[in-house]
Amino acid sequence: MRIDGTFRSAAPGLGTGSAGRANGPARPARTDRLAFSGQAAAQVSALAQAQARLRAVRQATENAEDSPVVQMVENMKEALEVLELCGKIAARIQDGDEVPQKDLRYLIKNNPAAYLMAMAAREPKEDPRIWESALPQEAQPEDAPAASGVAAEPPRSPGGAGERAAGAKSVEMQA
Repeated sequence: MRIDGTFRSAAPGLGTGSAGRANGPARPARTDRLAFSGQAAAQVSALAQAQARLRAVRQATENAEDSPVVQMVENMKEALEVLELCGKIAARIQDGDEVPQKDLRYLIKNNPAAYLMAMAAREPKEDPRIWESALPQEAQPEDAPAASGVAAEPPRSPGGAGERAAGAKSVEMQA
């Protein structure tokens, strides 16, 4: 019995010759089989193209890591982080608050113009806030204790406006 529900005759000459094959119902089965094979070939071809694109993307990613443009972007990102940190330290100074010496050294080293402007625009406070270091752990110098919690003495301004009263005690901050 065939798929289409008809029976094939076992008589010689019926459905066995080339004329019988051309006129018989076997033709749609071959067409279906070819269409399926064409679909399978198209899927395999599409899969091969997708794998080739994936390899190309991976290679481009590996090449991009060494690209001068990527290195330039990384350098700009690091410079922006330094600039943001310097801005935070300068704002604290300008507000009249006390910042640790290592923060001042970092600001002077990385952005001396911001240090000068912050010191020029500094507004002394009667009760200044004593800040802990704004530097992240990896940016702090190795010789300075990172977790001491003791605020360093602020630099003395030449006019004496930022100086403490005689006999004032330094304040410790607990971490």
